[in-house]
Amino acid sequence: MKTTFEPEYIPSDGDIANLSSMVAMPGFQVLNRLMRSECDKLIMALINADPGSSDEILAKHGIARAASVFYDGIINTINECIDIHRSASREKDSKINPIDPTEGLIDIGDKWPDEDGF
Repeated sequence: MKTTFEPEYIPSDGDIANLSSMVAMPGFQVLNRLMRSECDKLIMALINADPGSSDEILAKHGIARAASVFYDGIINTINECIDIHRSASREKDSKINPIDPTEGLIDIGDKWPDEDGF
């Protein structure tokens, strides 16, 4: 795992596939609820700030906003990656295994057409 500063990180196809797999796991829902809960705690701290202290309100507002923007950015990025993965999977599947809706409906075998065209 790369640990350098990387503000313009673009996930590889493998990273996107791994992320899509992770999101499908039940543990991701727990992680999502934990992240959202932490944002909610910071919003509650802002609501409960001393109304007479402008500095406290501004500080808590900044922290709550930063956490919410971070959470929103992560979730939006995950959703974009999942959309990319799904559309790539559909494209791959349609190229490899085209669906024939008439397959198996009529089996005329080797009797059609005969010498007379009937």
